[in-house]
Amino acid sequence: MPLYNEMRPNLLAMCLKVVFLCVVLISVYTQSYSVLIWVLFVLIFSTAFMLFINFITQFFSNDLSCKTVHVHWGQIIIRETWVILRLYLLEMPFGSSAIHHEKNTPGYKPELAVFLVHGFLCNKNMWNIWREWLDSHSNWQFIKVDVPAWYWNTNDNANFLLHKVKAYQANNPGVPIVLIGHSMGGLAVRLANDHLSLPVICLASPHKGTIWSHIVSWREHGPARRGMQWLNALNKNETELSLNIYSQGDQIVIPWQSGAYFSTQQFYLQGFGHLSMLNSSRVQHAVELVLLDAVKNKP
Repeated sequence: MPLYNEMRPNLLAMCLKVVFLCVVLISVYTQSYSVLIWVLFVLIFSTAFMLFINFITQFFSNDLSCKTVHVHWGQIIIRETWVILRLYLLEMPFGSSAIHHEKNTPGYKPELAVFLVHGFLCNKNMWNIWREWLDSHSNWQFIKVDVPAWYWNTNDNANFLLHKVKAYQANNPGVPIVLIGHSMGGLAVRLANDHLSLPVICLASPHKGTIWSHIVSWREHGPARRGMQWLNALNKNETELSLNIYSQGDQIVIPWQSGAYFSTQQFYLQGFGHLSMLNSSRVQHAVELVLLDAVKNKP
């Protein structure tokens, strides 16, 4: 494994800490909270702007659902801003990176192993938003995988995950495994699963690309956008997913229909954005049902 795969994931946490420290120092030096207020304003404005783009693409397309389905845009802005503040100012830069329920006792064998893969510009501590839910399942082992946050090469991220899963399988034969990916993490999971054939859950993943990738990436194997060769090749292989969850209020996956996945089991969510859907009890319940099924049907 290349060394950068082990080192680069830590860069995001370090950058977030530097930004946070700069904001605090400026606020203290100026003896004003105006900088903190501006940061909050930028977060709210950017979230609202991306939701506005989502609405416009729906309104001027052939999709009339935005005109007939009541979407709680204000509710989404509040939920999404709160989750962004929690993740980017607390959990991802400063949160605990410990693996939940990791046992070093000789002979310990978990009932189930769940690999959690984050998306673009996130790190493994984003899954701390599920902390209480994860802790409620002490017989399951949750493994938070840190892949390079910039997703400059999604295939590299998928290979990194594949290496981790195969190493786990070699050391824990017979333990059922489920792969869960959020956003671009879902696509990395799908790529890795071509060589694994394990149950897969995708949350807010841009299966058919998103318009924002035209801004943040110019690389062929970077964040997904329509027409990318690797994405087209991945979608030709319509492997069934155990669960796919997407939202019409997703401000990152635009158009929102890109979050749907062929004929697999779908969970359409209303009133939540790209990150805030992780905070939904309905999402956690749907994921839990898949995990329970994996335990029930283990060989």
